[in-house]
Amino acid sequence: MSDLLATIQRESELVMQFAALLKEEQGALQRGEAAALPGINQRKGTLANEISSMSGLRNALLAGAGCPPERAGMEEWIAKHPADAGVRQAWTILLAQAAEARQLNELNGKLIGIRLQATQEALAILTQQARQASLYGPNGQSSPLTGLRIIDSA
Repeated sequence: MSDLLATIQRESELVMQFAALLKEEQGALQRGEAAALPGINQRKGTLANEISSMSGLRNALLAGAGCPPERAGMEEWIAKHPADAGVRQAWTILLAQAAEARQLNELNGKLIGIRLQATQEALAILTQQARQASLYGPNGQSSPLTGLRIIDSA
């Protein structure tokens, strides 16, 4: 097995694990389990670093073969080695997994936006209610209560 094939396969395994974490994150967001998110984010960071390392190794292997980095380099390498079906297949799988991870990440971003908006709306309502129920404003000065009379006039 070539070093390039092994590197792409390892990168593919890591991307698959990353997608699984994104699905776990999605579930936590849907259930409103905010306490689970920091641990998931930490694991995502670790996996992202490992994926980046594998991508760097792949790019170094491509450079050693006289090819540019990233997708263009892989396409050039595959064109130069048409008989190496294993690398071509592994690369196709990696691209599909990366596309799935990207879609999951975008969806999670939208879910986070929805949760953030709901939280901001709830805070606005609570802040407004607190201002209306307060006898004194944030500056320490008395504030009138709308619709309520503390002392009835005779």
